[in-house]
Amino acid sequence: MAKRKRGSKNDRPKAGFVFAFARKVKHPGTKAQPYLRPAFDEVGTPILKLEIKKVLQTIRDLRSLTAALDNACKKAAAATLASAQQKVPVDKGGLKRSLNTRRRALMSYTVGTNIEYAAAVEFGTKPHPIVPVNAKVLRFEVKGS
Repeated sequence: MAKRKRGSKNDRPKAGFVFAFARKVKHPGTKAQPYLRPAFDEVGTPILKLEIKKVLQTIRDLRSLTAALDNACKKAAAATLASAQQKVPVDKGGLKRSLNTRRRALMSYTVGTNIEYAAAVEFGTKPHPIVPVNAKVLRFEVKGS
């Protein structure tokens, strides 16, 4: 068998064939050509700084708005308490003195009492029999008579 000469007609690639080299080829690399970062630094950074300032101002505005709304809720609770204290029926004053306001959460206040009979005074009761416990009969004192 005769050896072929290098560069002969038979060594040339034929149509439809792909040749792969078994030998590693070292790529020299490419020089970095940044385009996105400089463009962002030039245009985006000032815009981003402006947007951050706007967001921070909005946060400050929201905090002051939240504080103002919380203060309004506190004032409404105090006004409700004052009105309830004026309208509560008074025998000895225990229910009136027990009325208070409590802050439950941001912009959430309750006006109430811990006296057991407060609900009966507020909402009333169904008709029910009253039975003496410590005596045989009941005695009522009605004011003004």
